[in-house]
Amino acid sequence: MSVTIRTIHPSEEPELSALLDTAFERPERESRFVELLAKHHPNFDPGLSLLAEVDGQAAGYALFLPRELTIRGVQVSLAIAAPLGVLQQFRGREIGRLLTTTGLSALKDRGMRGAITIGAADYYGALGFASAFDLHAVQARPEHLPPADPDAVWRAITGEDLEALCRLQKESYEHASGTETRLCSPIDWEGQAPGSYSLALGAPGDPRAYLRFRVRRELEIMECCANDSESVHAILAFVHQLMSEHARPLALLHVPPETRTSTTLLHLGGLLEHSTFDGGCMLAITDLSGLLADLAPWWAPILGTDSFSIGASGQSYHLDKGPAGPRVTSHRAKHHLEVPSPALPGLLTGQRSARELLFDPVVRHQSELSAEGEALACRLFPRAPAMWTYSPAFELVDT
Repeated sequence: MSVTIRTIHPSEEPELSALLDTAFERPERESRFVELLAKHHPNFDPGLSLLAEVDGQAAGYALFLPRELTIRGVQVSLAIAAPLGVLQQFRGREIGRLLTTTGLSALKDRGMRGAITIGAADYYGALGFASAFDLHAVQARPEHLPPADPDAVWRAITGEDLEALCRLQKESYEHASGTETRLCSPIDWEGQAPGSYSLALGAPGDPRAYLRFRVRRELEIMECCANDSESVHAILAFVHQLMSEHARPLALLHVPPETRTSTTLLHLGGLLEHSTFDGGCMLAITDLSGLLADLAPWWAPILGTDSFSIGASGQSYHLDKGPAGPRVTSHRAKHHLEVPSPALPGLLTGQRSARELLFDPVVRHQSELSAEGEALACRLFPRAPAMWTYSPAFELVDT
């Protein structure tokens, strides 16, 4: 069996759609998703659109979409790894692994720090991914919400809105690791899946609030942003209206904790849900040294004049404020935290904390931290909101 990997542009090789429809057994989902990204997303990179062939026959496909995401308050260059599919007759031959490792290597060559995906933790865990992002949602029932406001005019977004929406989303979500840096491009804002809608409140070019929703068993608010308390009230009143119009007794607002909307709703009696997706929202790190260097604006002020090192996969990464500024070098410091590889992505995003890791006697023994070192580790790596706020295009493949 001869397996080769080559790049493919969906618009130039339409047979890719048939491969995706067959591999995923649901027509017009992954195939339409890839087609939309290839045609309309400014970040689409044909060099990261990969086709696997077995003896010249198409067998599988993987796409990596470059994005900028916020991690611990710092913008980092990552990619979204989706979709990954292999035809049934070629499964069990390591083709998915080869597509993934090829894509991750290409990301590293491009100076990108890793990739995010949602999928089966057992499968992707064997490919170098590990849990890094959580699900946060607030349950709301009609009695938790202000009454619908018939005078509020929610409208379709326009091209005039995009720049303001980018600012609004950043201001609302920038504290959450996993927040995408949205582009002034319609594909990053308009609902793409059937039954998904993106609406704005306010004058064209000056939206006060934004909301994206879809109707399933519950009313799901996939994203919402507001620039003041009055606009938050308008969002919640509109959610009440949508619940009534679609006869849904429950709404789920998928927003990170500590946003204006989530905290307001909690005070009104909403119920916060928090889970890890069964470990299924994952990050694979392709360049740990580079990622730690990127994150210096986060760790350097906390570290001060101390130094600290992280051990992972048999290597040590030393963090300190060198003569020329923050730097990452390859040796062990006096204060050292040994991190199991599956825990590392979550530790960096804030999904996990150093305090949690140090409950493990193996981690504690391998780290050999003094009381001072433990205190420093806990200041460097506290828990923080970690949630991938994916853009509307991904709803096409979100089941």
